[in-house]
Amino acid sequence: MRKQFYLALLLLLLGFKASASHAASAEIRYEYTGVGNVYRVYYSFYYQCSPGYPTLFGNMSIQFVSTNSSNFMRSIHKVDSIYYTNSCYYNGLSNTTCDSITSTSGYPGYYYSVYSDTVTLSPSQWKISCSVGARNQSISNLTNPGASFLYVEAYLNNATQINSSAKIFGPAAVIMGDTNNSVSTIPIQSSDLENDSLVYEWYQPQDWQSTGVPNPTPIPYNTGYSFAQPLGPNGYVGFNPSNQTMQLISPTLGYKQLAFRVKDYRNGVLMGYTSRDFQVIRINIPHVSNPLVAPNSVLNYTTCPGNTNNISLSFVDSIATDSVYLTVTPPSIPGFTFNVTNNNGIGTASTNISWTTPANFNPATLPNFYIGIKARNNQCPTQGISFYAIKVNTTQCVADSVWAGDANGDWTVNNYDPLAIGVAYGHTGWLRPGATTNWQAEFCNNWVDTFANGINMKHADCNGDGVVDTLDIAPIYTNFGNWHLKPSPAAKTTNVPNLYFDISGIPFIAGTTVNIPVKLGDATNPMSNIYGIAGGIQLSGITLATAPQISYTGSWLGNVTNTLHFNKSAVSGTIDWALSRIDHQNTSGQGTIAWVSFHIPADANGQTLALSFSNIKLVDKALGNITSFNALDTSVLIHTMGINDFNATIQNAAIVPNPSHNEAALSFSSIKAFEMKIEAFDVSGKMVFNQTTFATKGINEIKLPTQSLSQGVYIVKLSGNDFLETMKWVKE
Repeated sequence: MRKQFYLALLLLLLGFKASASHAASAEIRYEYTGVGNVYRVYYSFYYQCSPGYPTLFGNMSIQFVSTNSSNFMRSIHKVDSIYYTNSCYYNGLSNTTCDSITSTSGYPGYYYSVYSDTVTLSPSQWKISCSVGARNQSISNLTNPGASFLYVEAYLNNATQINSSAKIFGPAAVIMGDTNNSVSTIPIQSSDLENDSLVYEWYQPQDWQSTGVPNPTPIPYNTGYSFAQPLGPNGYVGFNPSNQTMQLISPTLGYKQLAFRVKDYRNGVLMGYTSRDFQVIRINIPHVSNPLVAPNSVLNYTTCPGNTNNISLSFVDSIATDSVYLTVTPPSIPGFTFNVTNNNGIGTASTNISWTTPANFNPATLPNFYIGIKARNNQCPTQGISFYAIKVNTTQCVADSVWAGDANGDWTVNNYDPLAIGVAYGHTGWLRPGATTNWQAEFCNNWVDTFANGINMKHADCNGDGVVDTLDIAPIYTNFGNWHLKPSPAAKTTNVPNLYFDISGIPFIAGTTVNIPVKLGDATNPMSNIYGIAGGIQLSGITLATAPQISYTGSWLGNVTNTLHFNKSAVSGTIDWALSRIDHQNTSGQGTIAWVSFHIPADANGQTLALSFSNIKLVDKALGNITSFNALDTSVLIHTMGINDFNATIQNAAIVPNPSHNEAALSFSSIKAFEMKIEAFDVSGKMVFNQTTFATKGINEIKLPTQSLSQGVYIVKLSGNDFLETMKWVKE
């Protein structure tokens, strides 16, 4: 039965491949319907216009393959189609044909179809794919494209949770004009219904030569092209995730093919991805610029029943002399009346969108909707056209009281609340009548502004004086209390930033104080677009005499002028902490964001210290959750002071004299000549001296930097390829 199924599928695809030789671009994605295990699948297909083009199928065959072998094929129906071109010569797209686009404009056009249907997908891990033949033989960067299928796939991991893949806005075909090899910046805004973290990834366009189960293989590049340079020598492809754009340079005229995926992560786990395989065409005209939305624009908005809503956006064209024209397309929703005011202009344009959400609206019937925006310039013969969308989330907001310290309105005062103060910092609104910092319900009129989750910003005004600032931190500390959240550590995932304790080079010696860097991101996987972080740190395995502390000196998240912080620690070894910016600007970086310090008891020798994170929460400037990261725990063994005989490579190691005053030397005997490293640390764990030297066989004596160090206790560490020894040194 299975062989017959795959044979039928292969014959269907081969038949389509023979009739369609101008397949240009395709994309596949899915959305959860909210009912059982039912998902809606979308397949978008672009066919390049040409005289005598064939009529495309009314159905498209989609392949579903799961890890539990629940494999099947489904024919889905065409639900929409349009003729598309970005030529200024013809704008009546829906009333024309492929022939008239090509002959009227003189520039490439496309017949664009969307296929969709619902399908039940039981909990598993799914590959959802479609393969259409054949690609345009004129594509220059791929080998024999006319003999290759255009294959795209989506991935769904609904084994334990539902998921919707990201939605990518804008047409899946790029027309470039450039005589000077300038960078073309193309918007590729993506949005995720579950607000998962999105990651863009290039991949090599794929073919599917059927061997039963779909077995996609990368199409070889022609000579002069490669995955590193898919647009050829001196070409460029790249993503800018901060503003969701791609950058392209195509040094030669003609057709090229590129492909990328948008992956969505939740708590560090890959939940799914959608794929786009698309055509890039460079024609011999001046550089084409695309108007871009202004930085820090709100494209993710939340409304509640009865709310009055107002959104303003600006768009800028890189060619200052171009006019910018906006077309805003609100959805048609019963009871909603959208008012749109566009101000088109030279080099820039703006829009204002307002509406009132009906008081009787039920968010459960429509959890979110999109407001589409098209921005174009007046270039000719080919216009720069950009597509964006505002995602509007709907939620049930209840008129509620303010509790001093509960800055994020979740009925709990904890170290997540300073993040809300950081996001709302500087916002103003109604004073709270008779405001106190007592833990009691106090009435306050709603402010104009809300967080991304719909919570009113009045909650962040913890002291009730009508402004959100650092004075609102004190009520959090005063009312800090019940902790109801339980840890849910993220699975270790590749290609996302790590949050970790950097214990390298730190001696964990009983009776000393250590200062450990807490780091977020590294050179390989830096952290992008973060505004604040909060969570817990737990030290277990040893009994502390004093509470651990956390500090933020040198943090790449910000400094004393643009951040606020909150700490609450206990002798039990727990630290609840938060660090947030206050300037309404996301930031990106890598390395140290904080330092955790504590004193190791003298009787802790031989015990194992465990360092772990709990309830870590990362947010952006809209208080939206960032889930694409790993929180990594670690453990170390506590040693004693004095000589630690790791092995017999060196013997009789000592610092003489010890205590030292004006001079001191490290003395030891060695059984061989070798390269060694000498390091000295103060009691806070800070390295104050390091030197690499060569020891000789026999007696060695190496001077220490006595004159340059202050009075105090130091730990000296000797290390080589096969040994490690530490000892205590007192400088008087």
